[in-house]
Amino acid sequence: MRANRVLLDQVLALMESQALLYNIEVEKKYRFKEETIVGDENQLKQVFINYIKNAIEAMPDGGILLIEGSDSDES
Repeated sequence: MRANRVLLDQVLALMESQALLYNIEVEKKYRFKEETIVGDENQLKQVFINYIKNAIEAMPDGGILLIEGSDSDES
């Protein structure tokens, strides 16, 4: 278990060089009330890595990748 913001920031730091290679700017927009995610930290990181990697590869001409995070009860 780790704070949402910390976990996502770690993954984004890891993926930053790949985003730069694709000319992609990463924007973060976090709105968490609860600061923890319940689950295996390494598996959660892998899920986030896969989503971000897929998003980067889907934008071969570059662009902006917006990472939003909020509690599930927010709309």
